Amino acid sequence: MNGPDRVFREEIHVPQQVTGYEYQFLACRDAIAEDLCEPPQMPLDETLYIMQLMDGLRKEWDVRYPMDEN
Repeated sequence: MNGPDRVFREEIHVPQQVTGYEYQFLACRDAIAEDLCEPPQMPLDETLYIMQLMDGLRKEWDVRYPMDEN
């Protein structure tokens, strides 16, 4: 990754598609490289909308997880 001075620091090789989250890492890496606060593929507003939708469905369907009791 390049530092703020745009000098190459190190190269890290990672396997492709091992966990299924690699696309998220790549989007995050690209956003950081472009000096963005969030990746354009999934802005914060969209993330919050999806989480609220999922919470609403869980409530409607009465789905509860152990951590919900805290």
